[in-house]
Amino acid sequence: MLQGSTLVGTTLATAVGLLVLAYSNQYLVQYALETTPQERDRVLEAATRAFEADRKLHDWRARLAQLKSEIGQVERHVAPSGAEDERKARAADAEC
Repeated sequence: MLQGSTLVGTTLATAVGLLVLAYSNQYLVQYALETTPQERDRVLEAATRAFEADRKLHDWRARLAQLKSEIGQVERHVAPSGAEDERKARAADAEC
């Protein structure tokens, strides 16, 4: 569970930094450099591709998958047998 809280804390800290960076970059690109909306969109698409290639995203997804697996194991050991069906139904709903 400690790993989960660390992951959430890391993700939130990174998200805050990224939001500040995103707003400042959008301001610079659109206003200071007087770019067109089309140019801005091209820059955002390139940035999205670069982020998707970044190793951090893949690491986060792997850590999230591991966390989900660990939570599932805990639920299976803790939940009464009747609650197992309810857990499976919730998991199926979450995947949708």
